[in-house]
Amino acid sequence: MPGDSLLLNTKSVSQNTYDAIVIGSGISGGWAAKELTEKGLRTIMLERGRNFEHIKDYKTANKDPWDFEHRGKVTEEQKKERPYIARAWGAQEAVMDYWAKDVDCPYTEIKPFNWWRSYQLGGRSILWGRQSYRWSDYDFEANAKDNWAIDWPIRYKDVEPWYDYVERFAGVNGSKENLPQLPDGQFLPPMEMNCVEKAFKEKIEKRFSDRKVIMQRTANLTQPVKGRGQCQARDLCHRGCPYGAYFSTNASTLPAAFATGIVTIILILVLLIPVGGVGLVSVLIAKSAGMAFSWNVFTITALVVAGFVVVFVLFYGISLISVPAIVFFPAYSIYFFASRYPKLAELIYPAPPPPPIEPAPPLPIKPVPEPAV
Repeated sequence: MPGDSLLLNTKSVSQNTYDAIVIGSGISGGWAAKELTEKGLRTIMLERGRNFEHIKDYKTANKDPWDFEHRGKVTEEQKKERPYIARAWGAQEAVMDYWAKDVDCPYTEIKPFNWWRSYQLGGRSILWGRQSYRWSDYDFEANAKDNWAIDWPIRYKDVEPWYDYVERFAGVNGSKENLPQLPDGQFLPPMEMNCVEKAFKEKIEKRFSDRKVIMQRTANLTQPVKGRGQCQARDLCHRGCPYGAYFSTNASTLPAAFATGIVTIILILVLLIPVGGVGLVSVLIAKSAGMAFSWNVFTITALVVAGFVVVFVLFYGISLISVPAIVFFPAYSIYFFASRYPKLAELIYPAPPPPPIEPAPPLPIKPVPEPAV
């Protein structure tokens, strides 16, 4: 046939062998890809959602209210598809297709809990609130002081240089206040207060010498940084920022990773635990049999297929005993379910043993008087 070739790619394995695999492209996944590639590791990123390109796919970013069919409101059908999203600010016509449909990925809710998911390249990094505050030793020492769960193995001084590193790249605005409970950082100039906020700040700080009113610290650029534009104060961040003024995978970390030329993205439904388990077993079997094993596009594909089979069997078994399926997925779901299933909470946060009960001292024996004769 025209265009066919008898040439074979004999280097396909080496060309598709990677040093690192990043699963998910949210804020953490994007940062991992940036760091790994900048350190020289050939990296492949797996993302379960659709492709979502910076600027190009922010289709509502520059629309006016009258440009929307429903003037920004959501339809009854959309509310039925996304009942959890419909509870709060996420229910906007401009971003409804950014959210996963709740009916396609339900979860057990005993108490109100909004778990909003966004399956696309960049994940929730496109839709986060951008509030960016450092933990202080008040936070790291809270468990120990309150005798709750386990003590943190680190303190603020251990992560302070990493806060500096991240803030310089991400771009966080704020004012330096020297507050022990809210450590200062590597800030861009803060957002400006409006006249009402300035008056409020003046009155509060004049009356209460130990209180401060400050601007929020957010990952919005108040000055251009590394090819990203300055925030235009449009209050439309959730639609995606075509200026790249707020920190996201799409505007920040992925461009940095792509600049190295050693990152590949595969959009695929990633089955975290099954693939990891099957991969580990496969590697162990291969190693024990003396076989050479490497991560490449062929072994990854085989493990994903095997993982799909495993998760299907798991879900089928789970459906028979009515345990929420999501408990087998990311680690943070353990904490989510711990608050709703007392037995699981007991496993994660075992109650301290009750203090020993001291035996009561024996009652004194009073002599019985002799009966009168």
